[in-house]
Amino acid sequence: QKERQPVYSIKKTGANTKSLKRGVKAILDFKIWARTKLSLLLHIYCLVFSSKHPEDG
Repeated sequence: QKERQPVYSIKKTGANTKSLKRGVKAILDFKIWARTKLSLLLHIYCLVFSSKHPEDG
């Protein structure tokens, strides 16, 4: 059993690394999506705000 243990741990680590990479990619994709959405919302907010208050510029 001691001989089989390292192989199992390596396989487990490999699976963890794969899932970790997938998680990181998902987080990065979400950050990019959130940033674009946020900038779009901010742009719309600025347009609405500036149209409501034209004297502020």
